[in-house]
Amino acid sequence: MIRRVHTRMKYNYEIVKPLLYRSRNKNPVPAADDMLSKNLFALPPNGKIAIDIDNNFRFENETRSLWRLIHGHTFLGDLFDAYLQTSDMSYIYYAESILFKWFDYVDQTPEDKMIYHDETTALRLTYWLNFNYSCRDVLSEQMIIRLDKEIRSTVELLSTKEFHSTNTNHGMFQDISLMAYAILYNEEPAISKEYQLALARLKDYFYSTYTSDGVHKEHSPDYHYMVTVNVKKVVDVITSLHNEELSLDEEKLISIYKNAEEYAMHILEPSLYLPKISDCSNFQLPKRPTYYNLFPSETFQYVKTFGEEGKEPTKKQVLFKEAGYFISRSDWTKHATYFLFIASYNARYHKHSDDLSFIVYDKGELFVDSGPNGYDYDSPFTKYAYSGFAHSTLIVNNTSLPRNDDQFDKVGISNAEFEDNGDEFIVTGYNNRYTDVKHDRTIQGNHETGSFIVNDVVESPNRNEYQVLYQLSSKVSARVNGNIISIFSKKDGSKRAEIEISLDQSIKHYEIEIVEGQGHRQQSFEFPKMGSYLESSTVVIRFYNEDNIAKVSSAIELENFKVQETIIDNEEVYGNSNVKYNFYKSNSKSDSLLVVFSAMMPLYQYKYNYYATLKDIDMNQLYIKDDIGEFGNYFIGKNKGKETEADILSLILTIMTQNNISFENITLVGSSKGAFASLYFGMKYGFKNVIAGAPQTQVGNFVIDEAPHKNVGEVVSGGTDIGDKLYLNNLLYGFKPNVRNYENYFICVGTKDHHYKGHILPYYRLLKESGVDIRLDEIPDANHADLKMFFKDYIYQSLNKIYGLNLAHNSIIGVEEPELSIVDHNTELVGNTQVSLNLDILGKDYNIVYYLISDKNEVKFKSRPQKASSIVLDIDQILNSRIKIFLRSNDIVKKYITSIIRNVEMIELNQTI
Repeated sequence: MIRRVHTRMKYNYEIVKPLLYRSRNKNPVPAADDMLSKNLFALPPNGKIAIDIDNNFRFENETRSLWRLIHGHTFLGDLFDAYLQTSDMSYIYYAESILFKWFDYVDQTPEDKMIYHDETTALRLTYWLNFNYSCRDVLSEQMIIRLDKEIRSTVELLSTKEFHSTNTNHGMFQDISLMAYAILYNEEPAISKEYQLALARLKDYFYSTYTSDGVHKEHSPDYHYMVTVNVKKVVDVITSLHNEELSLDEEKLISIYKNAEEYAMHILEPSLYLPKISDCSNFQLPKRPTYYNLFPSETFQYVKTFGEEGKEPTKKQVLFKEAGYFISRSDWTKHATYFLFIASYNARYHKHSDDLSFIVYDKGELFVDSGPNGYDYDSPFTKYAYSGFAHSTLIVNNTSLPRNDDQFDKVGISNAEFEDNGDEFIVTGYNNRYTDVKHDRTIQGNHETGSFIVNDVVESPNRNEYQVLYQLSSKVSARVNGNIISIFSKKDGSKRAEIEISLDQSIKHYEIEIVEGQGHRQQSFEFPKMGSYLESSTVVIRFYNEDNIAKVSSAIELENFKVQETIIDNEEVYGNSNVKYNFYKSNSKSDSLLVVFSAMMPLYQYKYNYYATLKDIDMNQLYIKDDIGEFGNYFIGKNKGKETEADILSLILTIMTQNNISFENITLVGSSKGAFASLYFGMKYGFKNVIAGAPQTQVGNFVIDEAPHKNVGEVVSGGTDIGDKLYLNNLLYGFKPNVRNYENYFICVGTKDHHYKGHILPYYRLLKESGVDIRLDEIPDANHADLKMFFKDYIYQSLNKIYGLNLAHNSIIGVEEPELSIVDHNTELVGNTQVSLNLDILGKDYNIVYYLISDKNEVKFKSRPQKASSIVLDIDQILNSRIKIFLRSNDIVKKYITSIIRNVEMIELNQTI
């Protein structure tokens, strides 16, 4: 039965209303209807959650954050607001029903710690107070009695010293709810013990929770705004309640509010989003009206309206030294470049391991902090989000610093040089929280040139593994080119930034890796809102210190890029050496694979070769790019290592296996540097088919003496002295070829190409001396630049011979198909009883059949057709006999016959009709 209950709680409601909560949804009626009809609760920012209120309020994917909202009774705001808008009593009936079920749950489940979580308890009280006031006249007597009892017991709990979360924002919410109770329930609130206790606590908190430069100490811009909002609310309530001048003590609250504006204004990204540092989710200021309307100044008006109203701030750069932040921007437009440096450890609450991290925004987010996953501290995503692995910082021995260790004085900004309205700055921060490790980071920025140089100095008496991390936005991707990382927009593929890494000479071995999403050693995620994640990219520079001091420099450029590269469709990255490749699967079930190595390109320009030449051939095709260093690393590795070579071989074998391709059906193709790679991998690993155009065979001579490519020597061998040159020259000369049949090795070179005498002929003669008979096609009067004129046709002609294709091509002067013939022969004894007749045959796709003919012209033996160019015979059978040979290729037949054999070491062979 409903009855009207008149209380004294009406005279102070308008004063206290700013301290009380209402619906968290824009449209409370539909949200309330979903609860009534579907038990579906709209709990921003988590969306709609189905809650079984008859089964202890259980729901799927339970998290600490959601339980906080449920136990905070935030759903009451939808129900009483819906009732106040419609006068529909069904909302009241449902509210009473759910409250009684919750009271039963509390009685039966005392072990649920979230029920009396500090801030959750305060949240619940404020919703109860508003519900009790707004709807008391229509509540059942049973509900009024129980609600009054629960409100009073909660007030008593919040008033205790033991339950109070002193000097935290949770304690602030406890005291605001206590103040709200005092104002609603007392005719003279200011003299009530609850009001006096709450106000005293709030003053202590507000006076201590901001740094001297006006920044809230709990590390989150969201909390800076939120606490400042509540400072203003408390000031407004005190002023309205007292209806008189504030005391000098209370005037301090106004100065705190005003001093908080500069950080609140400068911390905003040009898009008006708050950066995701610490436990601050990424949201835009206009989405929070209380934040958007927090300050009435003309400068804040200018900032929040993108300059359409108000007055432009006089500063573009500002240091909050005690708080540990430096902020710089190119201008105050929405298209500005924005930089934020973080060296902040002021309190235990909401701290992430983000020491010396930074954020760069330029036409969108580039370098970011990952943001918070929420407050479910058992979640691996939450642990990742607050760890150092989710920030642009230093990791020592693969271990992040803890969120809290109370070493507040070991993190900070030691120096900053800048002009308030300038475009350049130098800022230095320190982090000494790691045991026996000191980390100093200096960042020099220039907005005019779009450059930020990050210099890290790490000092330790111990040998450690270090990782310098750069956390990138989920809206960009990254590619490694040696020591240069290119950053691209995922939306349109445009290049957005470039990082060039330099390490001091004491660091001999290092690795640069891009981690995307769930990597095998690390993770990379971004959290656009709590409980929601996106895969992102992290640049990892991994190395060991050889001396006590290790130095790493990272030059970030937002324009004037060295590497002129764009994201290519279908491009993928393989292995620890970041081999770039494109694989195109054949339209049919081809069992053949073309592997095409890229040639030398201009400085920092890396491209795939011969795709246009080969794309219409229905074969599997693998294109491999060489983009390590200024001109590449010749597909080998760094500092005399072979990591790139190993990854390329693994890539070829992986694709071969995945596509059921036989080893014999792989053809390696390339010109110049790519031709070197084709020969190198072919000879070393036994590939049967190679098409090489003018390869360098003595790489050291070429890159150090003949061409302006000394950087290749520095990358591949570690230097350019005589030892390095010998190492590079021996790449191809230094191993015995691992191929037995070279009939499908095709090398071409122009006779006026400097490679001809300097590279091709010396290697060709070496092979000949080693018994390797390889085909060399010499193009009369052609130079190296002429490759582009004839190599396409040479590829087609060679593929026709290897695979029996019929690709149309132009004839190449000097590369006519040789006439089928036996041009030479010799004999070789095989043991004491046999002899091998070895034939030097010109032509392809031939077979031979031979006959033994007695001195009476009788056929003693006829062989089967064979492709071998050697015939092994028993000596006693051929003496005083002749050998007749038929050489066939397609429709061509050539006949050869010996004279009567008297001496097996002197066999004459002549062509006959």
